[in-house]
Amino acid sequence: MTLHQLTLHQPTPRRPLICHPGDGRKFEVAGMTLIIKAPGGESTAPFTLYEAQIPPHFAALSAHVHYITTEWFYVISGTLAFTLDDETVMARAGSFLAVAPGVVHTFWNPTATAATVLGAQSRPDFAEYLASLSTLLATTSWPPADMTPLHRLAAQYDQFVPGEHYSPASEDGVVPVHGSSQAAM
Repeated sequence: MTLHQLTLHQPTPRRPLICHPGDGRKFEVAGMTLIIKAPGGESTAPFTLYEAQIPPHFAALSAHVHYITTEWFYVISGTLAFTLDDETVMARAGSFLAVAPGVVHTFWNPTATAATVLGAQSRPDFAEYLASLSTLLATTSWPPADMTPLHRLAAQYDQFVPGEHYSPASEDGVVPVHGSSQAAM
């Protein structure tokens, strides 16, 4: 098949996406600033690309796992520590990490310098998760007394605390396997 034939078989016309510095949908989540640069459905590929600005001495989010989603991180500036399953690595500017489904992971900034990372998720709806998460976090104190709404939201977007999994049969969509009560973010 020629390139011309492939072009003719495109189901919908695609437009280029150009996102200049400062452009993108911005979210403040857990002390980080996340800017969606290529939201799924609007970009030329079925994924979400984001920039995360991580302040100095940023504490780790709860370790979490995706069962379907792949996540990628490219450190643009600063240094971040990542735990991937049982291994902790220091990722300096220029480092790239790929987190396959099933890998328990978290990151934090152990330094006195802010860090910036370019991240991507294979889910095209990651921006919707961030919007819902930032709304939920704005309406409750942290940590919330009832983690169920956070667990429910996280499960809808393939974000789980290790030891929990999604079960369509359960009322809230989350089944704690090992009595975990932490929330994934």
